[in-house]
Amino acid sequence: MDCRIGLLPGTDVAEARAAVERCVAEAAKTDNFLANNPPSVTWHGFLADGYVLQPGSEAEAVLAAAHDAVFGEAMPARVSTAVNDTRYYGLDFGIPALCYGPRGEGIHGFDERADIDSLKATTLAIAAFVADWCGVRPLS
Repeated sequence: MDCRIGLLPGTDVAEARAAVERCVAEAAKTDNFLANNPPSVTWHGFLADGYVLQPGSEAEAVLAAAHDAVFGEAMPARVSTAVNDTRYYGLDFGIPALCYGPRGEGIHGFDERADIDSLKATTLAIAAFVADWCGVRPLS
């Protein structure tokens, strides 16, 4: 059996893998063929610890203000179970990290694409966020 799993924050990768393997082994005992030919689990793909930036961080507030200034509306909340690089910053370096980008369609499909107007506006919002978060200085 090939297996790839996604984990919730706080779930230990090794414990989750062991639980899946135990479940497969227990289920195999109830099948005549599998009881005599035990299945094995082959792990492939990416396994990582989960990460959540708790709502209300300073980074989120600054990004929300930049989004509102550019789009003229509140930044919508979006919770995702997808894997992205925010976990590296949050888990490994203690840096608050958000995943923010333009509207798109066909994500991870052969026809994946971003909405060009959303891309332009999102670029402005990110620039405003960076300027507010990092500060600016006059060019000389």
